[in-house]
Amino acid sequence: MEDCTGNEVIKSGKIVVHGIIGGIPIPFSLPDNDLCHFVKPGCTIQPNAIEQMDYELFVKESYPSIHVTIKWELVDETGGDVICIKFPAQLSSTPPPPQRPTTLFGHIRQLFKKWFHFGA
Repeated sequence: MEDCTGNEVIKSGKIVVHGIIGGIPIPFSLPDNDLCHFVKPGCTIQPNAIEQMDYELFVKESYPSIHVTIKWELVDETGGDVICIKFPAQLSSTPPPPQRPTTLFGHIRQLFKKWFHFGA
């Protein structure tokens, strides 16, 4: 797992997701990628602060079962990374039971647990 965090106040931005298969990043289209719509309680993100983000996304059942590395990025208004998380996952039509996250990273990981089974 790889994490990177910024050290500036973020007032707007977007969510960018890639599935990395065989070393090739493949963009995952999001219906709404405006960061401000999903950060709670508001869009201003302070450096080193714990923020909550809720994002629900349904993966089509027609997608094949496959191992993939997920790259989830929150980028600021200039396109610079605010947060970048990479983790292994397996695309599957049966989600694991939910767990209660306690940090932004935990919340993002919880969202992916809804859509993917994580490998060992």
